Amino acid sequence: MSRIRRVGINSWNWEAFFKSFYWYGVRGMNTHATLMILFIMLTAWIGFIPLMIYCGKRGNMDYRKHLSSQRVRVDFGDRVTL
Repeated sequence: MSRIRRVGINSWNWEAFFKSFYWYGVRGMNTHATLMILFIMLTAWIGFIPLMIYCGKRGNMDYRKHLSSQRVRVDFGDRVTL
């Protein structure tokens, strides 16, 4: 039995916006999450709001690329088969 998740190409992701680096870590994109934590620490939390906007805007696209790199079939109907 396969699970199907909807992953939009250019869609806003509220969960990624509010959870930012935690959302990336949970989804298995640990490199992204680590770089985001370092960015927040280097900017003394000033960069957190722009980072949240980045995560909300690019979260789905980054997740789609991550799934593609793991050889998970992603079709153009915005459905992902795991």
